[in-house]
Amino acid sequence: NAMGGLEGRSPGVVGAALSDQEAFAELILDLHHVHKASFLAALAAKPDRLSLITDAIRACGMSEGQSELGGQTVFIKEGLATLPDGTLAGSVLSLDQALRNAVSAGLSIKKASQLLSATPAQYMGLGDRGVIDVGKRADLLILNSDLQLQEVYVKGKKVVG
Repeated sequence: NAMGGLEGRSPGVVGAALSDQEAFAELILDLHHVHKASFLAALAAKPDRLSLITDAIRACGMSEGQSELGGQTVFIKEGLATLPDGTLAGSVLSLDQALRNAVSAGLSIKKASQLLSATPAQYMGLGDRGVIDVGKRADLLILNSDLQLQEVYVKGKKVVG
């Protein structure tokens, strides 16, 4: 929202995050907060330490129209949440849409999924989840061929779908 970009003489937070090989970085891949080319550049700099997040406000998943955030009016239109003056007001991005956006940017489903599961789990120190493997927690989302959510499993038990 208010974070400055990467500039030649003033790399700012973006430059610090991308240049520190130990740091993890997060992006809101709604294609409003971060352009596809910026996403791909960040991924090239941090292939195993970049996570996709939503920064979703309470209007996420609701129909277009007017909402409220911290007492301020927010307008939701075409996947964009703005204040009356046009300033970004968080996002209405869902994680499954972030996955679709990453795939549309050219990532494989496997790599896009890693940005939403394995990398955040690694960052949080949650070794029991984030990957599909024997002995892991088995929190899974089942998507159809259009990458639309069909089923949800938590600890191996179906809870939705």
